[in-house]
Amino acid sequence: MTHKILVTLGPSSLNQAFVEECSKLGVYVFRINLSHTAIEDVAPTIEKIRQWTDIPICLDSEGAQLRNQKMIGGRIHFLEGEKVKIHHQS
Repeated sequence: MTHKILVTLGPSSLNQAFVEECSKLGVYVFRINLSHTAIEDVAPTIEKIRQWTDIPICLDSEGAQLRNQKMIGGRIHFLEGEKVKIHHQS
């Protein structure tokens, strides 16, 4: 059986020394978890990784989910049967 190594890069591992060491050890792909990466940070992160290695990069988007990091007061309450409209604002 052949095994391939996937390494998730995050705040503590996104540095040149770690990426280059993983590349030397035969990592198959580097993963960026989009659930924990701001959209405006994706391109600069990829550019940074590309400066250090040519190993493929996987962008992991878990799928259709609603994420709201800037909710006023940190909470929102819904009543049973209440209709909710969600709007995208950029």
